[in-house]
Amino acid sequence: MIRKRRSVRYYPCKNSLLVISPYTHSERRVQILDISEGGCACIYEGTREEINESGLLSLMADEIPCVEKINYATKSDFSFSRSHRRKGVEFRWLGSFTKNQVKGFISKTAICRVGG
Repeated sequence: MIRKRRSVRYYPCKNSLLVISPYTHSERRVQILDISEGGCACIYEGTREEINESGLLSLMADEIPCVEKINYATKSDFSFSRSHRRKGVEFRWLGSFTKNQVKGFISKTAICRVGG
């Protein structure tokens, strides 16, 4: 059974980054592939274990933090080349202020809607 997405996805500009903030290591900045009000997908280099140590992320545009400390849950994480993986995350426990920040980030960075 295929579940329909709740939020429209957008392709962000190339200067849009997802910052993983692990509890034990330094932060990792990774390229966002697509984003919606409910989550996003990113591409990263390394192993699943290296990036799964966190439950917090931030969003940056042009090296400027836009949304900080979003709780997330990993929805998918798979390898598509020898060294690169694609990770899909769902944003969790967003308050109304953070939801508005995510909407603002999307408005600021969206190039076009995924799928038209």
